[in-house]
Amino acid sequence: MSICGNFHTMALPDILQWASVNNKTGVLELERNRVCRRIVFRGGRIIACSSDDPPSRLGQVLLSKGRITREQLRQALGRQERTGENLGLVLQEMGLLTKEEVDSQVASKAQETIYGLFDWPDAVFRFWEEDAEPAPFLMRVDLAVQDLLLRGLARYDELARIRETFRSSGILLRRATETIPAEVQSNDMARRVLESVNGERTLAEILLHAHASEFLVLKFLFTLHRKGLLEIAGERPGAGDVLTILDVDRVEDVRTSPSEAAADPLQTQIEQGLQQLARGEHRAALDALSECYRTRPDDTHLRQLVLRAEAGFLDESRRGKFAQHLVPVPLPDGIRGAERRLQPTDLFLLSMLDGRADIRSLVWIAPLREVDLVLALERLVAAGAIELRAPAPASADAGAPQDAPSVEWTPF
Repeated sequence: MSICGNFHTMALPDILQWASVNNKTGVLELERNRVCRRIVFRGGRIIACSSDDPPSRLGQVLLSKGRITREQLRQALGRQERTGENLGLVLQEMGLLTKEEVDSQVASKAQETIYGLFDWPDAVFRFWEEDAEPAPFLMRVDLAVQDLLLRGLARYDELARIRETFRSSGILLRRATETIPAEVQSNDMARRVLESVNGERTLAEILLHAHASEFLVLKFLFTLHRKGLLEIAGERPGAGDVLTILDVDRVEDVRTSPSEAAADPLQTQIEQGLQQLARGEHRAALDALSECYRTRPDDTHLRQLVLRAEAGFLDESRRGKFAQHLVPVPLPDGIRGAERRLQPTDLFLLSMLDGRADIRSLVWIAPLREVDLVLALERLVAAGAIELRAPAPASADAGAPQDAPSVEWTPF
């Protein structure tokens, strides 16, 4: 038996209760903004999970907590690409973490993957019954649904209070005082978040800079705001395609009958996207199909078409003008002229560019899907904010600037 829908037709607690009460064994897949999380049930109990959300990757989690630097992550991922080893094992072999530390971080990552589902204001879901061992890439857990609901609903209520103050990801924050208590800045992650608060960056940009769970960062900022250490400086409308957990747009129930589907005005655009795919026009197909998918997010066939368009676009980009050895170099005059027109993702990516890191390094260390990163580079090139250059011999091994190692971030 399989079921599908969205949070408008069946809320997350009801889905979880249904799987628990009926002792279901199978996989629950949930998707929002092309980020997919999977929860594996056995006999109504959660035994494994996974997420393809870039900030939830092990390297990003360790980076956010100050356990490794960007340069160490770049080196580790380069080694992983050559050897095919698990990233945790690579980090152990490099002497950066012990096995116990890796296991602890993976457990923390798995917990955030599951509890983070209560942050999503909307999502589409699919459940299919499947009796098989969890795949090796899944994170193993052992969690009763009732325990998850108790903690998850408390988190949901806390996020609702945060949303009352931070009404959108376009909110601009600034320091209300220059004197931030020393205990607030006692580790690298807290300092990283606070340094990104300058009265000009939106919450969407600050969340990208943090390389961490959106909920935990927003909780930290909300606490500082409530204590009078931060204040709202304004709001910048329009975040492009960037969706954070502050952007509450519920998914509509878009299921239609066969006769309605035949008259669906989107069908013409989908057909156009299919024709573009057939002609190898992947960039145009990606635009057309992505627009359709935003309107019809529970259409699994349309999702597969978007993924095909993304794969074709990335293949063309890697072989063409966005080859991974090229180095994006900021152009100050162009940035000043284009800054107000750029999206939060573009502005964040600009902050990472040092004129030495190549596209491959950026893909490894940025908390972005590769397709979103390449699209941001494309916009930056079109705006005249950057240009792509061949690497200089002296900087062939250069990566992103190093961050000072620090203790784990636990301001909560």
